[in-house]
Amino acid sequence: MPDKNLNGFEVILFKEEMCLHNLYILPGYRREGIATTLVLYVINYLNQFGCKYLIALVDKENVASLKLFKKLQAKETERIPYKFIFLKGYFLHKGLNI
Repeated sequence: MPDKNLNGFEVILFKEEMCLHNLYILPGYRREGIATTLVLYVINYLNQFGCKYLIALVDKENVASLKLFKKLQAKETERIPYKFIFLKGYFLHKGLNI
């Protein structure tokens, strides 16, 4: 039986390069592969529209997200050396198969 609680979400903006702004998994659901499933779903979805890149903005202290994107072979393209709105972190770039 599916759980009726929200256990993760993603927000993407549609442009030529897609930017993943938020990925959050409730603490009780972490380490179950949900984030990986969500990101892979988005990549699959974007491939249908000819998107070439997925960009993620990840806080430098978010070790789990950094590991996730490394596992998905995303490359660090830029470090943010100052507090950018709400975080200090990295831009990660993932080339998509078209």
